[in-house]
Amino acid sequence: MGGTVAAVLGAVVLSLALGPVPGAILTGAAPDAVNAPVADASTATSVAPAAPIVAGQVVPAMPPSIVIASQVPQIATPETHGGIPAPMPAQPQPVSQPVAPVLADGQGAEQVAVQLDAAALANPAAPTPRLPMQTYAQMAVLGPNPDVSIILVMDAQNNLGAEAFSSFPYPVTFAVDAAWDQAPSAMQRLRAAGHEVLALVTPSPDAGATETAEQLTKAVEVLPQTVGVIDRATASLQAGFGRARASVDALAGTGRGIVLHDSGLNPALALAERADLPALLVDAVIDDQTSSPAQIRAQIEAAVALALPDQPVIMLGHLRPDTISALFLWGLSTGPNTKDLLPVSAQLWAAQEAMQAAPTPADGAKE
Repeated sequence: MGGTVAAVLGAVVLSLALGPVPGAILTGAAPDAVNAPVADASTATSVAPAAPIVAGQVVPAMPPSIVIASQVPQIATPETHGGIPAPMPAQPQPVSQPVAPVLADGQGAEQVAVQLDAAALANPAAPTPRLPMQTYAQMAVLGPNPDVSIILVMDAQNNLGAEAFSSFPYPVTFAVDAAWDQAPSAMQRLRAAGHEVLALVTPSPDAGATETAEQLTKAVEVLPQTVGVIDRATASLQAGFGRARASVDALAGTGRGIVLHDSGLNPALALAERADLPALLVDAVIDDQTSSPAQIRAQIEAAVALALPDQPVIMLGHLRPDTISALFLWGLSTGPNTKDLLPVSAQLWAAQEAMQAAPTPADGAKE
């Protein structure tokens, strides 16, 4: 022990005699700086000239007024010196969930406060509960161009190559069939890869209001990490007023949105607006069983061309090899150009904000 202490003291004396090594981190504690705070080396700092050396400070090797950022090396296991474990450096907390959409000016897009917990009303100091549409949304940066979203159906017949979209240059929202026996594991894989998920429901042709509401509730229970629900074009939630009302009633107040197929009258869309439920329509289906990659790419370009500043576009496809090929060819060559490609949650947020900004009938009467 005495030899170790002598060696350490000798190293300290030698380093003081030679002066600080540029870019080195001094780990010994000087007597007059035992309680001095250690500089955070993980953030960028402006280097001031002729600053005194304090224990733990990063000594720059660059001229004054140059902004540098250094990273403290991560240690897998604590080393020991003389039998005493060295303290572990602070590890950054991993981001386990994507955050809610972020506006282009850097301000948070969490502008909607929906009261889900009655206890928070009695305790105003309590934090506002986060909505599923916030917690499970993929990162989005809202730009000045018209918005376009891509939804890909993933079910028992269409489940090829979802992992490939981790390198796709634009965000994609996946609609996972809640009735598929692999749906929970598929949701987990997609969420781990940073994608957002919709719960895909397929009501039977003769499903009434009660059965439809039960199916929607079960879909959200099977796929809890979802930003909303979507139906199939061949089994629409808008097939009849009773089914439309049941769909809206089942989702209103859950913090999720609903994406529907255009049925002409669109009763669920009108009911959703009254219930403060963000709702959107699919504008184009880009593939079918007989489509070739060239045809799918043409459909993509035609759908993107429909997007206008006040008219966002949602296009829906299926997780098939030809659709994947067409999307990659389009994204890596032509791309959206003057459009902003966003996850569908960003459009749901925009719909929510538009509903809240719209005047109520009472407000209109006052005007």
